[in-house]
Amino acid sequence: MTTTRSGWLLTSCVALGAALLVLAIVPAAWPNPLGGERATAPVEVPANEAIPPLMRAAFAVDAACDAGDARAFAAATTASWRGELRRGLAVVDADLDGTTLRGMFGSAGLSSWLDEPVLAVRVHDQRAAVAVLRPDGDGAQVLRFTWDGFRFRCDGVSHALRVRDVEGARRHLDGLLAP
Repeated sequence: MTTTRSGWLLTSCVALGAALLVLAIVPAAWPNPLGGERATAPVEVPANEAIPPLMRAAFAVDAACDAGDARAFAAATTASWRGELRRGLAVVDADLDGTTLRGMFGSAGLSSWLDEPVLAVRVHDQRAAVAVLRPDGDGAQVLRFTWDGFRFRCDGVSHALRVRDVEGARRHLDGLLAP
């Protein structure tokens, strides 16, 4: 009887370990907490649900920039956005290094944008985007994020000059997130 019970326990532990390993290796196993996976087009997410996890991602970028930590910045951002930044910096003969990171978003940081009035938050598959009003009234600031299966990573920041209202923000974000 003891052999059967210990064999069952061992089999259960191995099965649980294998399941955890699969979930750790396959990021898609952890769905986007904001939803949008099964939608055929971007969907609206209430700001009060979306802003907290996106704010955590923005804080991670801010912390990496404040510290001038390129490794932490890489962990908080997508490779595609880092590539965009490197291409832009190459024009002025600069590198994406600690010095550049420390001066990247100014004293307020990337997360300060998420304190502004939210026009729209849209999600599609693993991507999310938020448009906020710029305090100077000069359009909207758009922040893009990608869910990697474990956390959101910042995937870009842009100024949408012509976006000035909720409908314009929705259309703009849909264009960014459309398949």
